[in-house]
Amino acid sequence: LNDTAMHDVLELCERFKQKIGKPVDVGIELNCAIVSTLWKILGDEQFTHDDPLLTKTFTEMFRSFEAINYIPSVVFHSWTEPFVFYESGKQGLATIYSLLKEGTEVFLDRVALHKQENHAISRDYIDVYMKEMERLSVDGKPHPSINDDQLILNLRALFIAGSETTSTTIRWGLYFLIENPDVQRKCQAEI
Repeated sequence: LNDTAMHDVLELCERFKQKIGKPVDVGIELNCAIVSTLWKILGDEQFTHDDPLLTKTFTEMFRSFEAINYIPSVVFHSWTEPFVFYESGKQGLATIYSLLKEGTEVFLDRVALHKQENHAISRDYIDVYMKEMERLSVDGKPHPSINDDQLILNLRALFIAGSETTSTTIRWGLYFLIENPDVQRKCQAEI
């Protein structure tokens, strides 16, 4: 894991070096590095910053975050019809469901590939989960809560929560360093 994270950090540093002296939005660059490391843990695959799947995934993820802004468009009418979504709320939900479906297909593809491989040696989260599914199955029937559907839900949750939380924390840290040059100099000296 350390080598994986270091590889992504060094690639991120190289990308930042290319932009020295220019304003830069660290969000996408940072998210790419984080997702690459996270996906190595979950699915034993590493991405480059210009990987089409990674770009597509981020585009969809950001579109779903934007669509969330429209969901609270709800009006309370009466006890017989308690909630009515404004059209923008309906569109927001439809967008989120569509993007979740597309994202789920990426995870389904990766799980299908793992099923074709021998996962006797655990390389990642998917392998460990699949071994546990095998161990808990009874007479070939899957466990009611440790199954393929739950694996996909777990992957989606870990991917979204892990990437966005980590990215936001690091961006706040960078902002703090920018706003406090004395702390920034101390950090640079320590490193």
